[in-house]
Amino acid sequence: MKKTTIIFMGITAAVFTILAACGDGDGKQKNNAAGRSEPGEERICWEAVGKTGFSSGTADSISLDVENGIPYVTFNDSGPGSNFSAMRFKNGVWHRIGDTGGITAATENPSLYVSEGIPYIAFQDTARENRLSVASCDADKWQVVGERGISAGPAEIPVIAVDRGVIYVAFRDSSDNSVGVTVFAWNDGSWSRLGRKQFSGGLVYEISLAVDNGVPYVSFIDYLAGNRASVMKYNGTSWEYCGGRGMTEHPALYTAFTVKDGTAYLAFQDTENSGKGICIIYKNDAWEVVGGEPFSPGLANFVSISVRETVPYIAFSDERRLYKATVVKFENNDWVTVGSPAFSDSAIGYLRCAADDGAVYAAYSDGMQQGKITVMKCSGGF
Repeated sequence: MKKTTIIFMGITAAVFTILAACGDGDGKQKNNAAGRSEPGEERICWEAVGKTGFSSGTADSISLDVENGIPYVTFNDSGPGSNFSAMRFKNGVWHRIGDTGGITAATENPSLYVSEGIPYIAFQDTARENRLSVASCDADKWQVVGERGISAGPAEIPVIAVDRGVIYVAFRDSSDNSVGVTVFAWNDGSWSRLGRKQFSGGLVYEISLAVDNGVPYVSFIDYLAGNRASVMKYNGTSWEYCGGRGMTEHPALYTAFTVKDGTAYLAFQDTENSGKGICIIYKNDAWEVVGGEPFSPGLANFVSISVRETVPYIAFSDERRLYKATVVKFENNDWVTVGSPAFSDSAIGYLRCAADDGAVYAAYSDGMQQGKITVMKCSGGF
């Protein structure tokens, strides 16, 4: 397993406009708590991947993946005549991926995963009563995997992962007057459910999915556990909790989750610790705080995580720096900033990060660009 997927809630274009007016927007960042730019200090490491604000309208429900140095993004686009967009950056330009005509108007909350050069998406299919549909793009053409609308009822906030040729999708299942997480897998030409439906047993938010060496995991904010985070894994026959239900000390927000070589990583905003960002890992049947302290100096919104080898990289909207984007990593027993903090030109939303060989990428709705999507890259982040 190399990556994970999650869907975030966003902030409106109006909020972007207000916060962007507080910033300089000149690409120069000051490494101080206020996050203001000052003359003479250039942005370190971070540079735009192609044009900033390259969507036609405001971008939300952003997903980012990077494979072999090629970044891919999917998002819902508010621009004229647009809805779902899928793009990749190649030869210095962002290109649309395939002909999305058959699914564009019906795609909500897309989730992206790229495996061996093939992009896969899971989405709420508005043409099928918001049931789950999955598509892949091969030979520059999007094709539905199996049939459209494969869930019994609405499939809210779906997330997708691919491992060893098997496609996994987790979603909030609100069928049959009940609610909870359900996971499907596509294997040997058919969809099947893993374990029982709605196995989380209650209302959930911010679902993440990761698959590590054939073992699927999910994380979510668990309403029945006081809005604390829960993590579960599939043992081959049923879903079991990792470290107990609602194992975070306090209610969590903006959860981000991944698993690497048997170690699970969960990053989130700790709502009762001034909203600071916390990263915990699960190994040897116990959770522990990475570094023993928060990774952010203040409120951390839109948290996203990616792990390269054993190093976690965490991106967040940095309240201490006018809600601009900052990425940190845990190295030599300490949280250190990757390049400059607050490297975006203004406040951001829907932040996603991905660490690929040789670079760290961040995609977000860009307040300086009226909420359009921007992707940044730091090639010196390792």
